[in-house]
Amino acid sequence: MLHNSNRLQSLTLYSCSSLLSLPSNGLPATLTSLRIEHCKKLEFLSPEMMAKLTSLQSLDLFNSCDSLRSFPLGIFPKLSSLDIDGCQNLESLSVEGGAHENLNHLNTLDISYCPNFVSFPYGGLPTPNLTDIRVAGCENLKLLPDRMHTLTALQRVWIQNLPNVVSFSQGGLPPNLHTFYCIGRSRDVLETLLNEQLLPATLHTLDISYVSNLKSLDGKGLEHLTSLQELRISCCESLEFLPKEGLPASLSYLIIWRCPTLKKAKYWRSISRIPCIKIDDQVIIQ
Repeated sequence: MLHNSNRLQSLTLYSCSSLLSLPSNGLPATLTSLRIEHCKKLEFLSPEMMAKLTSLQSLDLFNSCDSLRSFPLGIFPKLSSLDIDGCQNLESLSVEGGAHENLNHLNTLDISYCPNFVSFPYGGLPTPNLTDIRVAGCENLKLLPDRMHTLTALQRVWIQNLPNVVSFSQGGLPPNLHTFYCIGRSRDVLETLLNEQLLPATLHTLDISYVSNLKSLDGKGLEHLTSLQELRISCCESLEFLPKEGLPASLSYLIIWRCPTLKKAKYWRSISRIPCIKIDDQVIIQ
């Protein structure tokens, strides 16, 4: 019945706990959006089914398809948004030979809370128009995508709760990056970025949140950020010191929220010239 619905564009499967498989004759080729949520026993689409979904633009898998171990990037030629969250046995993203050209439309990639996820495609992501990437809660992941600096369209990066990432992408981050979020148990990633000055000079916004074991910020890792406008530091319970060298002169907005060991008397001189400062609930406009 679904296969014959030649006008169906959006399909959501929600909390079908007993659903094991999709129709053997596949889903309508007209689909542009597919969301599968809380369907843990469901087998993901077969290669034959995926090949028919030539119009699919958005795919969301949330806490579903526990049998899925590797997701084939590039199988959907028009896919612009891919969100995989809570797929318990997903181990990798792969790119089959000849599929690179099908990744030109991908703008947004989110891989979150997949505890067995360990690898991105060898050689990096062949996604020239990717603007947003989020990687969160993948506790066994040790390496971020290779050659991220080649993703020149990338604007926003979220790194969240990646405690075992031991090495950053060779070449650092792309040159046009606008916003970088470092959240949760990702101190090693942040310290590598700062110590090796891997954050690009074009960065406009830096958000550091819930990095509970962070004690200080390396000023040398920030001083080259000549375009930085906004710095947000929140819920970093162990943070005691801001850079004694001061913060970038370009900074116009600073937020410090719930950092109890960071004492105003210690750092006020280094931030007092910033036009707008918010410390917890107090807003200071110079």
